[in-house]
Amino acid sequence: MSEETSTPQENNETKSVTTQSAKRPPKPPGPLRRWFVRLVIFAVMGTLGIAAGVGCALFILKKGGEFEDLEKLASYKPAQFTRVYARNGDLIDIISSQQRIMLEYRDIPPNFVHALVAVEDEYYFNHIGVSPLGILAALKDYVRTGRLRGASTLTQQLVKNITNDRRYSGGRKLKEQFLAVQLELRYTKEEIFAMYANEVPLGNQQFGIEAAARYYFGKSVGAMTLEEFATLAGLPQAPSRFNPYRNPDLCLRRRNIVLYRMWDEGYITREAYDRAKKSPIELVDRKRAKNKPVAAHFVDKVRKYLFDKYGEEVVRTSRWDVHTTLDMTYQVIAEDAVRDGLKQVDKSMGYRPHDCPSVFTKEDPNNMALVTEYYDPSWHQVLQPGISIRGVVQEVGDDYLTVRIDEDRFRVDLEGLKWTKAKKGKLDKMFQLGDVPLFMVLEGEAEVGDLIRDARDENEDEALEDEEESAEDLLADRDEETADPERMVLRTDLKLVIDQEPQIEASFMAVDPHTGDLLAEVGGYDYDRSKFNRAEQAKRQVGSAFKPFVFGAALEKGYSLADLLFDEPTQFIDPTKFYFDDQGVLQVRASRRNQRRMKLGLIPTPKPYQPHNYYNRYQGQVTLRSAMAQSLNIVSVKLLNSVGYDHVLEYAERLEIDEGNDLQPYPSLALGAMEMTLADLVQAYGIYAVNGVRHEPRFIHHIMDAKGRAIEENPIRGKQVISPQNAFLVTQTLRAVVRDKKGTARRAQRLGLEVAGKTGTTDDYTDAWFIGYSPQIAAGAWVGRDLKETIARNRTGGNTALPIWLRFFEGIKAELDEDAQFIMPEGLRLMPIDQQTGKKMTRDCDCPEDDMIAEVFIPGSEPTEICSSAEKKRLALPWYLQKRLYEFDKLTGRIEPEQIMIDYASQQRALRNREKSAEEGL
Repeated sequence: MSEETSTPQENNETKSVTTQSAKRPPKPPGPLRRWFVRLVIFAVMGTLGIAAGVGCALFILKKGGEFEDLEKLASYKPAQFTRVYARNGDLIDIISSQQRIMLEYRDIPPNFVHALVAVEDEYYFNHIGVSPLGILAALKDYVRTGRLRGASTLTQQLVKNITNDRRYSGGRKLKEQFLAVQLELRYTKEEIFAMYANEVPLGNQQFGIEAAARYYFGKSVGAMTLEEFATLAGLPQAPSRFNPYRNPDLCLRRRNIVLYRMWDEGYITREAYDRAKKSPIELVDRKRAKNKPVAAHFVDKVRKYLFDKYGEEVVRTSRWDVHTTLDMTYQVIAEDAVRDGLKQVDKSMGYRPHDCPSVFTKEDPNNMALVTEYYDPSWHQVLQPGISIRGVVQEVGDDYLTVRIDEDRFRVDLEGLKWTKAKKGKLDKMFQLGDVPLFMVLEGEAEVGDLIRDARDENEDEALEDEEESAEDLLADRDEETADPERMVLRTDLKLVIDQEPQIEASFMAVDPHTGDLLAEVGGYDYDRSKFNRAEQAKRQVGSAFKPFVFGAALEKGYSLADLLFDEPTQFIDPTKFYFDDQGVLQVRASRRNQRRMKLGLIPTPKPYQPHNYYNRYQGQVTLRSAMAQSLNIVSVKLLNSVGYDHVLEYAERLEIDEGNDLQPYPSLALGAMEMTLADLVQAYGIYAVNGVRHEPRFIHHIMDAKGRAIEENPIRGKQVISPQNAFLVTQTLRAVVRDKKGTARRAQRLGLEVAGKTGTTDDYTDAWFIGYSPQIAAGAWVGRDLKETIARNRTGGNTALPIWLRFFEGIKAELDEDAQFIMPEGLRLMPIDQQTGKKMTRDCDCPEDDMIAEVFIPGSEPTEICSSAEKKRLALPWYLQKRLYEFDKLTGRIEPEQIMIDYASQQRALRNREKSAEEGL
């Protein structure tokens, strides 16, 4: 038996040991071994992941780079044109030789960026062209609502717009994603957004935000409001369905959804959202009117300046940035103030039925079908509160009108016709069947059973949150609402009030007197109605608005605000035409031949110049302060004659208001008989606001070319033209116009600001002015008719122009320092005086303290007499009883006017100075 042969016993033992060894669990690995295994697995998986990612990225880059459409993006170059900016950076105009208007990202207002990102691509600034989060959000909404919405990013949409590939296929979608990533690698987010904003179709053949802004709203993007940006941002999803002209209700809903998304994303406050969603959508009337851009007259001024100086072709094709001094906020407020002010004045003059258009024509005067078939161009607007719109009169009742606007009917009662003074039973005297008057739309009070057109407001929050509601559903809802004619009988959710477009005109201007910068300019009621800039081109008689310059010259000659002049009927005698004989009787200087001809009536007999106060009211003894406050004509002419015509004209020359204006040395000069522009007056009044410094008018701050080099720079330029003391004294007189209880501008007290100003009214009420200023802003308003006809009886500067000025200052009040004061310069002193007598107030005088004021004086010009109650009683009498002697004409029953000889020597000096200046100018 060999050695390898085992015994049965050994075999059994070996088998037993092997079996026990197989059943024993394996020995667990140690910590180091476990860590090593995990590291290997992580490294392998990470390597595979990185390789897959790199491979995928390389594939996307390679595949995306093979598309020919990428060349279109690479060759993209913006057009060359000149931009015009407001002082705060808002874009107000583009001067281009092309119709398509391209913007850079910095030209796009943040509100549009926020609106578009909020509603179209909330992750835009965080993704790389394709948004996984957006895809997940779309899938989540699908699970929640059952509706599948798009998940394309703005970058993908830009690719689709440029490639014009509209196929519904997975290949097209994949191609978009490839190109979107390529686009993100080649351009910044800002550049991509600008490209999108310039290419996006926004309906009615409008491409890009600037073109659409001008088409729909008649303004550049820099002048648009929050709600207008939201309207445009809602169009890209379905431009034709949300067309604001064709489907205004759908557009309004979509706009409010955009506003909600902006609030939800934190771009606007809840207050801004609530306010904006209640605003009407005001569109340009495409069939009746052209664009009505903000600051149209100012833009014309800028364009003319640039074209004249640099050439039109150069300006249109150069990449220039023109930075102006215009304040867009002030401009919008000024335009609203002019429109509202003119409408108020116009309505006070009554309704003009003869100016109302009719559906009937001379060719077809009896076609009654026109009453129901007529369509007015203004009906393209969204019917909502705040707009003006025309309506067809379908019925004239005893105390109501039935008016049709498109498919809606309204009942306009006497309350809605109140300002026309229409009376019950006599409405047919003003309104006829088929008339198409203008109405203002206001909010009404809907009742049960009324048209359910505003049912869209129910469950508003749910509708807003459900931004994916399809346009087809909205259209179906609208069709269902309007299908039943019985439910269209009457609308009471809105109401109409009769309106009217004014025939009178106005202009307005505001400047910064500290720099000379033009901040706001309105050349008329409507730029489309008239492009004539009345603020700078219209020369009109200025009336009493010239008086501050006469008073300023007098104060410079030694007069004080407490000096007294006698206000009474007065004749001013020209010594070249009249003389007093030995008996003191006024005689006409004429040859014997001319005297005989005058007696026979062959030639007119000259009469002395005799101005009148308004309403023929006279005050007697009055201080210069009170004379200015009440705008007393006689005192102004007496002051001019006393100071000297030559000195007043020299004073005006220093203020530079004589340039191009025919200032003649005659008594009527004190009453503003000459013609000047509104710009002349506003600039001159601004000198008083800044202690006598006149700053050169400036409307362009600087111009830069495409490389950032300065083409033109206009620094602030100013010079001292009158003393600070004189400027402050004139300001005190103009403050009295506002603060005095008899001041012609006392309405301005409601502002609660430190302001000064002067009203102006010309003969026959043809021109109405108010020029005023605060320590920060100088502004003026003019109202009148282009043909120099009467505005209306008793239409003065205080009740016609001042309300426009007040509306403007109320609008900008939040921008001003309400605590700002006019600072008294050195060289002046205060003294307590009696406001009525102009006499010094002391502790020992018997005058009541109620009439005491702290008057400002140049040292040495203070009153020395002490106020007495007897003097106050005398000055409280009618003017003719304040005089010791006066002549009474028994034939006329009137007191003879005072007769004062004109300062002929002063006139001659003034005329010689004018001739000398004219020769030097030549």
